[in-house]
Order: sequence, then C-alpha cells, then structure tokens
Amino acid sequence: MSIMIVALLGIGAFLFWQGKVNFGSVQTEGRHVKAAGAVLMLPAAGFVLLSFIFSVLFRSSSSSSQFVSALLNFFQLVMMVIAVVVAYILIADPPNAPHLPGILGQIQNERRNKPSQPPSSKPKQQQRPAPRHPLESFIPTRSQPIKVSNVMSVTEAAAYMGVHPDEIMRLIDAGKLPAARDSGGFRIARSVLDELKETMRA
Repeated sequence: MSIMIVALLGIGAFLFWQGKVNFGSVQTEGRHVKAAGAVLMLPAAGFVLLSFIFSVLFRSSSSSSQFVSALLNFFQLVMMVIAVVVAYILIADPPNAPHLPGILGQIQNERRNKPSQPPSSKPKQQQRPAPRHPLESFIPTRSQPIKVSNVMSVTEAAAYMGVHPDEIMRLIDAGKLPAARDSGGFRIARSVLDELKETMRA
C-alpha cells in the first residue's frame, strides 16, 4: 500500500512541476494540472500525519498495533481513491462530472472556461447586425432600393446564391446551370437560380 502512495507522490510531484499532461487523447496544461498534482500528493502527507496520530493514541499492546495497521491501511486506500478521482476530474474534465467543492471547483470552472459569476450578473447580449442582401454590394448608394435583375453576371449570381463565383462557373461547365454567353461573359437568368435554390433545399 505504501508503494502506491509513493507512486502517487511521484506522479503528483511531476504533474505539479510540469503543469501539463500529454498522454494519448488527453492533452492539456494549466492551473488545473498543477492542482491535480497537489491532490495526488495529499495521500502521502495524510499517511504521515495519520501514522503519527495513531502512534500517539495507540502505544500499548500488539493487538492494538494490528488494529492501528488495519485502520491505517483503510484510510490509505480511501485517500488514494479520492485523490485519483479528483485528479482525473481536474485533468480530463469528463462529461457529467460532479462539481468539486471550494477552490477545486473554481479551478474546475476555469478548466471548462466558465468562470464563476454571481447569480445577479447576466452577460450582455450583443445585438446582431441586420442581415444584408447578397447583392447589396452592387448597389451604388444605400438610399436606392435593392433591385435584383432578371439576368445576372457570374459575380452577381454568386452573390445571389451566397457562393463563390468559381462555384457558379463549375456548375456552368458541368451543364448543371444553363447560361448564355455574350461579349461581357456569361449571363444567367434569375429564374434558373431560383430553381437551383429549390433543388438544393430539397
């Protein structure tokens, strides 16, 4: 049992010194790793303290020493299990993990990027800007009403569909988007684009 406590002491000291974990899928660093290392070192300190207390309380017969040894082993096991579980919660942050008490709970909140706030304080909701029409950038002044022409260029069609112009050209080249060609380039009917939108939604 004491070998396991020494092992936890060594692992805890290493984590506290490094402040990071890079083991398999668990890759994290920060104050929570140092806290987990300190928690893993606690059973060793508790073992020393309990050994001293029990040696003072039970000094007499061999029967009491056997009882003390069994009791000490029990407390060792409980402390090690608790330390390992708490350290795992701090490092891995598993889903549905219980909230730890005290400063460990604060560190746990930091681990989840959720700093604790008083209940009365509510984060201010940012107002979202009003959505802009895809062809608004083609209008010379904002005072003019937005008009969508019945025949569009590749750039206008891309803005109307909310895609990159290269995607419009790819659809034209693949024969999936009918378009007429003149000296200024391809021209696409808005009705065709509307049909394509309906097809994409289906």
